[in-house]
Amino acid sequence: MMLADLPRTTKTKLFKKLLNYTGFSNYHSKVDKELLLKRLNNVVKINLEPRYVFDECIAYFGQNRIALAGYTTLQDTISTVLSNERSRIEHILNENLTQSTKAILLKLLESNSTFTDLAKLKRMAKDFSASQIAQELKTHKTIRLLYPEIKVLLLNSNYPPKTLNTTRH
Repeated sequence: MMLADLPRTTKTKLFKKLLNYTGFSNYHSKVDKELLLKRLNNVVKINLEPRYVFDECIAYFGQNRIALAGYTTLQDTISTVLSNERSRIEHILNENLTQSTKAILLKLLESNSTFTDLAKLKRMAKDFSASQIAQELKTHKTIRLLYPEIKVLLLNSNYPPKTLNTTRH
């Protein structure tokens, strides 16, 4: 007899017994969601990548001996946390950056081609040709304009020191 052939009530009883035997409990959104969101809200301050947040979510369930929630529940929870963090960051930037810095950042994010200017800033020079050196000088000039204000903003933020270790030079 296959599991699919069993009546729904029998499956539920078997799953409850299995969870009880292994020391796990079902996910109850009324009870578990608040603690999960608290943890994930801290996680997104370290890394905003959905895969990283998902991995931490799975770790939370394992550490707390809770059976995994459904796919839609996980997806909704992770989407909410990521969206809230992006909104929080946007609010901080809007409240604390000068208009000139905002204008430079918005210009960097504009895209008329495959790459934004921000993506181009992250590229390393390929060689020491005149065009590559000119591009590096342009990159340096842009960063020099933004760096002091953004550095102060980051130092005054509540991000964990480990997150900011690349900006504290």
